[in-house]
Amino acid sequence: MLRDSFDTALLLPSVAARQSGEQALPARCSSCAIARVCGGGLYPHRYRSGAGFRNPSDYCRDPYRLITHIRRHVADDVALLTAAPR
Repeated sequence: MLRDSFDTALLLPSVAARQSGEQALPARCSSCAIARVCGGGLYPHRYRSGAGFRNPSDYCRDPYRLITHIRRHVADDVALLTAAPR
């Protein structure tokens, strides 16, 4: 049964932490070159018992590899397009 308003739910510590964006990321994520793209990974994958959600994702390596791969290929394609004679 629903008994609380959305405003009340927004005040829950777990919801407020999720909504605080980059400030909720652990130091390792904040200093990462792709943090603005991956956002620290999927929120549930960052949970650790006793530590909460302020942890790197269990799957950090996978999105890092994918995002840097895509970034590299897009940058190469853009370089080719901008260097091509018009």
